[in-house]
Amino acid sequence: MSTKPDAEVETGTSDEDEDELLDLSRATVEALSSAGDVEGLVALARAARAGSHGRTKDMKVAFEAYRAAGDAGHAESDFAAALFCMTGTGTTKDLKEAASRLRRAADAGHVDAKVTLGNFYDLGLHFAKDGEKADVWYRSAARAAKIEHPMGSTEATRALAALGSTRHTELLAAVPNADPDELTAARKRPPPRGGTLQGPPEPAPPTRGPSGATRASGT
Repeated sequence: MSTKPDAEVETGTSDEDEDELLDLSRATVEALSSAGDVEGLVALARAARAGSHGRTKDMKVAFEAYRAAGDAGHAESDFAAALFCMTGTGTTKDLKEAASRLRRAADAGHVDAKVTLGNFYDLGLHFAKDGEKADVWYRSAARAAKIEHPMGSTEATRALAALGSTRHTELLAAVPNADPDELTAARKRPPPRGGTLQGPPEPAPPTRGPSGATRASGT
């Protein structure tokens, strides 16, 4: 069953169709930013990251497009730009900017950003190591992810480990009869694991409401 708004279902418009209509081969971050086209910025970031839609692969352009979309209020793009800053992908490694963008995305309700901030405090990345502040963000992530199990329970530990919490991944290892495959999967999950990131994830594009207005996913 389709989850697209009725306006898109009726016209048969897909994300790829919209990307084609934007003529991403000639699109620029500056022009799209001036037009306030958040959807176009996200599409440009995807195309530059993948080297598709007539563009060569260019992680610098991808980062700049994600950053501009994040500045325009798209939380997924703020999170992606933060990960680019954390890994030095397409830009200079900058944990200060990463932390700032993570905080903004987290305040907008982005679950992975909340977990990543928890990891920053838990691991002492950019911020001074602070277990209490890490707890604040892990609890916030649990609420946002609708984890109903009480914090400290095996079920909550398992759920937060699955979301990428560094602390809960290690706690999971101490759970009696812990599933080795589950633990391995949690340890390999890249997005919110601080310094072990392999690369930025692909943010979800904005969706269009029935009126045609752009609405940022995850905000």
